Amino acid sequence: MRFNQIFRSLLLMFLIIPLCAHSQNKANSIINDAIKHYQKQMKNVNDMTMVYEDGISYFKQSSDVTKTRSEFTTADGFKTISIYDGSYYWTKYERNGEVSKQEMETAPQEMVYHLDDIDFTYKSKERVDNAQCHVVFAEDVSIDELPMATAKQQLESAGQEDLTFDVTLYIDVNKKLTRKMIFEFEDLELAQNDKKRSASMTMINKDFRNISGLDVAFKTETITEIEMSPEERAQMKEAQKQMEEMEKQMKDMPPEQREMIKSRMNKMQGMGMLNGEIKTTKIIEEVKINTGLDDSLFDPESL
Repeated sequence: MRFNQIFRSLLLMFLIIPLCAHSQNKANSIINDAIKHYQKQMKNVNDMTMVYEDGISYFKQSSDVTKTRSEFTTADGFKTISIYDGSYYWTKYERNGEVSKQEMETAPQEMVYHLDDIDFTYKSKERVDNAQCHVVFAEDVSIDELPMATAKQQLESAGQEDLTFDVTLYIDVNKKLTRKMIFEFEDLELAQNDKKRSASMTMINKDFRNISGLDVAFKTETITEIEMSPEERAQMKEAQKQMEEMEKQMKDMPPEQREMIKSRMNKMQGMGMLNGEIKTTKIIEEVKINTGLDDSLFDPESL
């Protein structure tokens, strides 16, 4: 009997190892196909301008370096400008005039090129936005493996630069583009208290349009969820009631008072982002390719 148990365990082990290897090989093949597809589409793109509802971003590439610039206005009316000059990621916050600088190997928009450094495994096929997708998964991924400058800055300021996360990608079977990404964190420490929580961020790309041979998602929905206690949920519910009441009162207010109330509401929303769920949507209004962007746009001196 003892021998039979050992034999079955060994047999199971020898069956699992080839299955795991096959799963990893399949995931690697899918990731590599996605990278090659992106490279092919970007081959004839020298520069690109993307106009959003709340800002604008610029992208310029040459044979040896890629540079980017983005300008976005936050909900409280302040502008944030970020530049990647080929070596460093610079960010200027209009609210306080502060400028941060972080060394980076590649532009944030080229995160796709780093996917083959991650050990993905193949999970299944699922439909996203009515498109069949391959689902690949990786766990305990270091933030250093992806050029996510904003996330790195926030984690470093909170003393959590060594944080890891699990990531799930949904890659279109036919078009080889990423339709959905899920990042999952454990033991995340928030600024307002010492409690450790789990959190997740889901990004869904929609409304893909082909612009000069490049597939562009004109709509991206982001859902951020952070673990809450029952007491915090009650506080959120009460805050939501207060905001609804403010909205009713704003209709009959003079413009100056309306702006003051709107500012208070934005602050309340910011507090809510740290305790529950927030949904944001970025919509592109226009994409322009190969317009001859000037290099001065990407000079940190222009921040």
